[in-house]
Amino acid sequence: MTSNELNDSNLVEVDRIIFKSLVPEQRLHIPKYGEETPVKFGVHITKKTSSIYRFDLPLFLP
Repeated sequence: MTSNELNDSNLVEVDRIIFKSLVPEQRLHIPKYGEETPVKFGVHITKKTSSIYRFDLPLFLP
């Protein structure tokens, strides 16, 4: 990882695989009880190993 990546709190590295959470909006509006607000987010995965990995994420909760 680069020095910038080491200071990024949205990154985590496990077994030479880097996971970075991507949240386009930094300010979220919290709804009243019983209401819902959709939130967009993403995960960027960088594999730095020759090993084969499979990610099965049927239910992914941030």
